[in-house]
Amino acid sequence: MEENEQLTQSRERIERILSVFDALRVSLGDGKTERQLLDEIFRHVHSLKAAAQTQELADLARLAHASEDVLQAIRTGRIGFDEHVLNVLNHTAGLFLELLSAKQSPNTSVVLNELATISTISAPRPKAEVAVILSALPSELSHALTDEEKHLLQTSMSEGANLFLISTSFDIADFDRQFQRLKDKLNTAGELISTAPQVEQDRSDKIDFRILYSRCSDVEAIRADIGAFEGVAVTPINGGAALPGSDLMQTPLVAPYKEQARFVRVNVDDLDQVISSAYGLAHRTEDILGRASVMKETLEDIRESALGLAASVIRLRLTSIEPLLQRVERAGRAAARACGKDVDFRVFGEDLMLDQSLCDAIADPLIHLVRNAVDHGIEPPAERAKYAKPASGRVSIKAMSSHGQIRIAVRDDGRGIDANAIEAACVRMGLTHHQFPLAFDESVRMIFRSGFSTAPMVSETSGRGVGLDVVETEVERLGGQVRVVSAPGVGSVFEVRLPVTFGLLDAVVLRAGNQRYVIDASSVVAPLALQADEWGQFESMKLVELVGQPVDPDERRTYALLFCELKNDLSQSAGIRRVCLELDEVEKREQVVIRSLGTHASRWFGVAGATELRDGSVALLLDLSRLLKK
Repeated sequence: MEENEQLTQSRERIERILSVFDALRVSLGDGKTERQLLDEIFRHVHSLKAAAQTQELADLARLAHASEDVLQAIRTGRIGFDEHVLNVLNHTAGLFLELLSAKQSPNTSVVLNELATISTISAPRPKAEVAVILSALPSELSHALTDEEKHLLQTSMSEGANLFLISTSFDIADFDRQFQRLKDKLNTAGELISTAPQVEQDRSDKIDFRILYSRCSDVEAIRADIGAFEGVAVTPINGGAALPGSDLMQTPLVAPYKEQARFVRVNVDDLDQVISSAYGLAHRTEDILGRASVMKETLEDIRESALGLAASVIRLRLTSIEPLLQRVERAGRAAARACGKDVDFRVFGEDLMLDQSLCDAIADPLIHLVRNAVDHGIEPPAERAKYAKPASGRVSIKAMSSHGQIRIAVRDDGRGIDANAIEAACVRMGLTHHQFPLAFDESVRMIFRSGFSTAPMVSETSGRGVGLDVVETEVERLGGQVRVVSAPGVGSVFEVRLPVTFGLLDAVVLRAGNQRYVIDASSVVAPLALQADEWGQFESMKLVELVGQPVDPDERRTYALLFCELKNDLSQSAGIRRVCLELDEVEKREQVVIRSLGTHASRWFGVAGATELRDGSVALLLDLSRLLKK
């Protein structure tokens, strides 16, 4: 396996660990779910440690090993588990990601010492005495229990569950399928403590299992649930009664996170080759269609099939933005905890699909923006109370695709860009050549300046003046832009606009002057869909003027009309701008493959990308909303 593929797998495993930690935080207090999620985290950390050792990532392997020790101590009941331990383990998992991707490895000595300290704290003993329970079990079963299983037995019983011994007898030909069905059924309402298989000498065609099972119900409820299974018997242990001192409670069933989809890894260059081949086939059928009449219908089918194949392969290149948004949200929550602020996070646009390379590249800038919103934007509760704001701040992260661009906005309801604080920082840093007071645009430029920070001292989340500088540098490297809108006392919006590196778009092909262009079809309005009194709401614009071409001086000439409705940017308030474009010809509507113009894309004002049309010609994708702001 290539090294970069191993690193990718490790990164995905860490993302999974962080996702399960999110689910664990939601499920604190739900004993069964806590145990299941801790078990899953333990398995992932163990695998991560092995992978790190294989890749000779010594710091990562050492940190994973220390986390594994703590998780194992929790699973065996040697130490307790509470929110403090959860926060330390969650922070450690964040360091896993930094160790894997950072150019400079973070210092792990502090968290290693903290993990070692946690390992020395003894947990309070559960109310249930395991010896009493074990004495009621068959000796060969009780002696076979591991430390983890004994701890699970203790905690389950102390939570009020009853204990049962379930005996099965399945045909050896299909026992695996039958046994899995039974386990799935039992796990919906209870917990499997231990399973032990056995084969009787005189029944070689059968395989038997004895299952130690706990559940907050009586024996009749269990028998009713598994009545469809033949050869299964249920026996209550200790009369089926909960141990003295425990409270009988029904454990809620929750689904804290979604199962990840199965996938295969494919080289991006190979995918691009398949896409190009499929579109090449479609273009060749286009040429033949112009000369053939008998085969026209068949060739049309072939062309549509080729285009469908290309579209399907393009979708293989794309990945959901949801894991990225979850990671950014986690970073925001961690920053809020570090700052001691109560912040409500909301995420929109999880169904958006992006090229994986773009997801990887934009992760750090988005994390910087969210941490900046928490630390600099959201005020402390006392300050928010002065302005009649809720004690809990709000940060939203919204992603969308529009006009061949990706737009991701981070919005907070905090103090806004504080010109006074920026001016004070300028004075403190010796930047006194500026004219005070600063205009808004000047204030924005200052906060993006390398080394500039309004924080009076360096903290865990800010003060070094590298956050927004990193954001702007990385976004511009990707051919994008950062836009800022802010109002004092109301909040700020930082919007990242990026060209799509590779994607499908339903587009309208049009011609203005001697050039062909495409625009996002979602912005086009059919004239027949408009009421008579709506026509006057559209402002007329000549497309040649918008794109900088010379205007035909003949005032008598006629134009084709294209009605468009353009939504405001994410950074703006809700609203729609209605425009009637005057152009030479509206040719057709077709699905096109949009490609980025590279790192200098932002210099092509009003151009979001380019595409090869079905006839082989190249057309630019216009960003109408930006052209109209010129």
